[in-house]
Amino acid sequence: MGIKSYLKKAASGGTFQEALAEAAKNSFENPPDGTYIAMLTTMELTTTKKDDKLQVKCAWTFIEGELAGKVKYDFIGLEGTRGFEPLIWRLNQLGIKAEEIMNANLDVNLEAIGNQRLVAKVQLKTNGEFQNLKVQKLLPNYEADMGDGSQASSQSDGEDVHVGSKVKAKVEGKEAIGEITNIDEEAGVVTLKIGGKEYAVPSSDLIAVVKS
Repeated sequence: MGIKSYLKKAASGGTFQEALAEAAKNSFENPPDGTYIAMLTTMELTTTKKDDKLQVKCAWTFIEGELAGKVKYDFIGLEGTRGFEPLIWRLNQLGIKAEEIMNANLDVNLEAIGNQRLVAKVQLKTNGEFQNLKVQKLLPNYEADMGDGSQASSQSDGEDVHVGSKVKAKVEGKEAIGEITNIDEEAGVVTLKIGGKEYAVPSSDLIAVVKS
């Protein structure tokens, strides 16, 4: 079913409480309400198990304190009474222009956002039996602990790169993390592998090396 069809279906009503319930069920035991530093590591278009309703599944990996490395799942229902409005709000919070990605390639566009590894200050707040996640502030210059001992600096430090290096770069107008599979020094282009796909990227668009 196309995006237009989902919008029409969403406009007819429904609920996204099930999506919130699924978030509570699939994530680890909810941490205490409060403010945390987390990295958006997955953003994908899925459907609910019960009645096949469209939703966006977000995985937030905590990168500080005792929760570092743990994942909090956040589900955004798209067929509730507010339709795609909750997704548009979240995209605005992430600094993403909704009008640029709300199209027939929405699934691919959301995956690309997840690959950017955005870091933010997030707030967890329980409302009844559900714990909701709100993005308070993006942290573009944060040096993020990846949870496995590696770090990604959001500022270029002039380090040498080579085939096999993991780097953060600007790819098709977005920031993403990938592995260098080829370097063409004469052309000034590197090939990055991101999510199983390869992209030719100008060397000038490399932002930082992801340190191991």
